[in-house]
Amino acid sequence: MESTHKNLSPSHAPAAPEPKRPPFAKVEAQRPPFDKDKTFTLTKVPKPDWKPGDGPNDIPIPTRQFETFDPQLTDKHSLYNMILGGVVPRPIAFVSSISEQNIPNLAPLSYFMMASHHPPVCAISVVVKPETYDEKDTAANIHYHKEFVVNIISEQYLEAANYAAIDAPHNVSEWALTGLTPLPSETVCPARVQESPFQMECLLEHSGAEKPRPSWEEEATRPEVKAVLEKWAQTPHETPSLAVRSDE
Repeated sequence: MESTHKNLSPSHAPAAPEPKRPPFAKVEAQRPPFDKDKTFTLTKVPKPDWKPGDGPNDIPIPTRQFETFDPQLTDKHSLYNMILGGVVPRPIAFVSSISEQNIPNLAPLSYFMMASHHPPVCAISVVVKPETYDEKDTAANIHYHKEFVVNIISEQYLEAANYAAIDAPHNVSEWALTGLTPLPSETVCPARVQESPFQMECLLEHSGAEKPRPSWEEEATRPEVKAVLEKWAQTPHETPSLAVRSDE
């Protein structure tokens, strides 16, 4: 499908307030009960006789059109929902760490991936606190001790893992709040989650930090960029964008 790409400029920045999420209890109440008996079934691929050059398989592709979003001009909540809904399945890293004051910490992280298997290397991203851009506890703990454990979440304790996402005070451990069982690790100080079916004891190999970029409104207040932005807004161009297909 073809996508219509609109030329965007800082002057088009939306002024509407960021949308609020509906209460989770209200959303969950509309869902059917969890089916403990439902299991996965391994099947063949949709077209086992596929050959190079065949293109898509026989599953019908819905008629859709692209809607384009410029990340600089889109509110962060809309970007969050778009990315999390578009990049699936998305594994969650349930990270255990220890603070400088030796307080155990547990936190689920939305941005996590395996980067290598030989040697085993994983990558996690800990977003900063939105109000101050300061490090969250997990990042501060890992930077201090250089150790952490990634616990893979399973259905047996997903409610407890989700609750660990709360913004607890520095001196409060999420372990007691979740009711999960700390299991001593074999090579690092942070404990593993006993209920987790798979854990990785990790040493920090590399870290990098990047603060969120200022909004167009904040950038436009800098005198040295006003002239550049005005000229840029008057020049036809294409901006970096995210293209998302949506049902008509």
